[in-house]
Amino acid sequence: MRIIQKTFCTLFILAAAAGMVFPEKVAELEEVMQPSMLAADGEHLFVLDGIRVHVYAMKDWKHLRSFGKNGDGPGEFTSNFVNRLSMIMENGDLFMANMTKMARFTPRGELKMEKIFPFMVMQVVPLGDHYVITRFIPGEGGINSQSVRIYNKDLEETANLYSRPDISMQRSRKLDCPNEQIFVRVHNGRVYVQDQRPGTHVMVFDRNGAKITEFSLPVERIPMPQSYKDEVVEWARTAVTQIADFQNRSGLTLEQMLQMIDFHEILPGARNFLVRPNGDMLIETYEKKAGRARFITFDTRGRIKSECFLTDPEPGRTKMMPYATYTVYGNRFFYLKDNPDSETWELHVESLAPAKK
Repeated sequence: MRIIQKTFCTLFILAAAAGMVFPEKVAELEEVMQPSMLAADGEHLFVLDGIRVHVYAMKDWKHLRSFGKNGDGPGEFTSNFVNRLSMIMENGDLFMANMTKMARFTPRGELKMEKIFPFMVMQVVPLGDHYVITRFIPGEGGINSQSVRIYNKDLEETANLYSRPDISMQRSRKLDCPNEQIFVRVHNGRVYVQDQRPGTHVMVFDRNGAKITEFSLPVERIPMPQSYKDEVVEWARTAVTQIADFQNRSGLTLEQMLQMIDFHEILPGARNFLVRPNGDMLIETYEKKAGRARFITFDTRGRIKSECFLTDPEPGRTKMMPYATYTVYGNRFFYLKDNPDSETWELHVESLAPAKK
């Protein structure tokens, strides 16, 4: 098996060098049960599996170790459909957080830092010794504000970057689809904020919260296709374990949940938003061709540099957090695919082969 995996890896490198897309599997990750996020540092691939992190060597996809415990103690987390755990690579460490807690681990799983939030958090991204946090600010009549703010190491607010009103699901009795996210990314001390709701507008701030620039990415928003509606319904009917917690909390049956779905007439311009190590921006759009999603790379001024179509690893999956199940490292696109026959998760790799405009 390891020889086959090495052969796949070698073939992929040759294909990537030739500018080809190589959508084959490179490994079967037998340790993974219910993956939610991926991250990579060039030597290791990290798979978040509930509250466990599985670590694989990227040279041969050998499983090296697993870490993570369920609980409230040091380095421990609880996670469910509402209070989801997230994982990102940050300065060589794994930065993990849910709504109530954040922690930093070495690639070996050693705990380096942990903080309990004094308020509920939707998203947190390190900014040097500060943090950019997205949180709900309670309002009257069920109209809250989803706000992006900078906090210091003691979690004291230092700047308010962006806010928008949000009507609670309990008040509207609707399940917005897609659930519009605010993407926050940090690169070289700059904070990028991209809100799905107004379209493809991007705001860039310095570490002190001063706005540096803002622009709209040249991407046309598309009308809600019936195919996306079908994908969402299919996902809801098959992702039983993933939505069971939400059903238990809400007291709703699956059919009641489906009746509450409010499909938007126009889809957001960006389904996912990333900032690459060179400062380029990469977005996944809702546009598809033969089951493959359109990815566009932009320069630092928001101009299109290249684009390609990659396998959509999460068709119909409704985002409850501004993260994706895949990861990008270098010019490689990593994602997992469930194989029901072998009952294992397969690791697939494709090249971000640019089709220059």
